[in-house]
Amino acid sequence: MIVLKKYNVNCLGITDNLLVFIPNTYIEKQKMYKFRYNVYLKKHYITPNLDMLDIDIYDKENGVIYINVFSVKLKKILGSVRIITRQNLPILKDCFNFKEPLSIKLFAKHNIAELSRLIIMPYTKNKFLPRHLILIIMIKEVLQILKDKKIFFVYAFIKSKLYFKFKKIKLPFYSIKNYNMKYNDGVLKEYFNQKNDPVLPVYFNYFFVKLFLVLTYVKIKKYINVID
Repeated sequence: MIVLKKYNVNCLGITDNLLVFIPNTYIEKQKMYKFRYNVYLKKHYITPNLDMLDIDIYDKENGVIYINVFSVKLKKILGSVRIITRQNLPILKDCFNFKEPLSIKLFAKHNIAELSRLIIMPYTKNKFLPRHLILIIMIKEVLQILKDKKIFFVYAFIKSKLYFKFKKIKLPFYSIKNYNMKYNDGVLKEYFNQKNDPVLPVYFNYFFVKLFLVLTYVKIKKYINVID
């Protein structure tokens, strides 16, 4: 486990420590795959499998970084996201056909990443952390990794419900127009074929998301303290 940050949370009846970490052992990654599987199975994004894990070919390759948020008190993962920095990103190779956005074509042709497997769960069924706290914590660490790698544009594909949530909280992103979805076989076949909640390709500009983070982090800072 590579610990990136430790936070103390004390708000809304919740007192806990949160670890933001990169899983780097077999057991830690298996627990993350299990976490993803349980969430996706409940949402009917995937079909049951004997291993009870959500894992695809990209999880087995280089150029992948994971960020997890872990509750020390509950001993469970509350949030997870995957950053893919390799060439031939899944969104282009497996998921969609679309014309490359001009800003990416001009400024990030060979230096772009993809965010996927973004999952955030409630603290418990009856207790909730301040809105978007886990998301903001993860965005903060994602941006640091992107900065270190000099990556300033990021692709993602998101459900329409999440699309409108991002709009509501004013998280800056760009919709990709005139696309064709080509994903018809694989781990996320069910995810891509829910007609009432379609999947949409989008991309993010590091600098605009950074500004969003600066403005939004102020609102949640009163609820959390960084532990040295």
